[in-house]
Amino acid sequence: TASFLLTNTSGAPGSITATAGTPQTIVVNTAAAVNFQVIVRDGSGNPVNAVQVTFTAPPAGASGKFGGSRTAIVTTNTSGIAVAPAFTADTLAGSYLVTAAASGPATSALFSITNIPGPVSRIISTAGTPQSAQVGTVFATNFKARVTAAFSNSIVGNVVTFTPPAQTGASGTFAGSVNTATTDSAGVATAAVFTANSISGSYSLPAFAAGVATPAIFALTNTTGAAASITATVGTPQTTTVNTLFPLTLQATVRDAASNPIVGAPVTFTSPVTG
Repeated sequence: TASFLLTNTSGAPGSITATAGTPQTIVVNTAAAVNFQVIVRDGSGNPVNAVQVTFTAPPAGASGKFGGSRTAIVTTNTSGIAVAPAFTADTLAGSYLVTAAASGPATSALFSITNIPGPVSRIISTAGTPQSAQVGTVFATNFKARVTAAFSNSIVGNVVTFTPPAQTGASGTFAGSVNTATTDSAGVATAAVFTANSISGSYSLPAFAAGVATPAIFALTNTTGAAASITATVGTPQTTTVNTLFPLTLQATVRDAASNPIVGAPVTFTSPVTG
């Protein structure tokens, strides 16, 4: 009996499918935990050997690199599998797609990747400082603070606590007594409306972010209201001999409705015309 040694070879590549590495999150500036992997098959579902597969990351925005390149070319093995080299996320957080393409298949394999920020590192004030408001009135601009990680990536969902000074001095209160806010998609926390208390003066209001030791600082000033009263405070009562100076200089204090002394208010002292 004669024997014939035969081999059925696979056909042309018909499909390419991602089999590992998607979806995946990667901390910025670090390597992916799982290498990207695809399998190439012919029209009958057989794996195809020796097919060149090109892995491509986005050229801009959130992305990453295979070594120093946005692309990597890998040849499939006898099982039709191609495994990309190690992939490292860039420094910009965000979601994107890495593609894997081969000659033949009409569509590429897609890898859904998200670069995530590292640990929280900083909070800065972005609106509402420096700012002033008349005592008893609302500050015009709400306080805003941005929370970031390394490479200035925004931290979403971080709770920021805005802490006004004690009410025994110049300070204020937040609407509804709510002094916390959560960062949005841009990493920004916006405080509730803030109203100056009845004491004039300058002060600092810190904003603390969870995980950050140094707060953002808002420089605020409660200004005095309109003049509401004037009171003689030195030089009355007093007497002197005719045609000589009174021993005490006359002094008056001008205050607003909340009893804050007013700086720079013009005061006119008027003596009697006769008598």
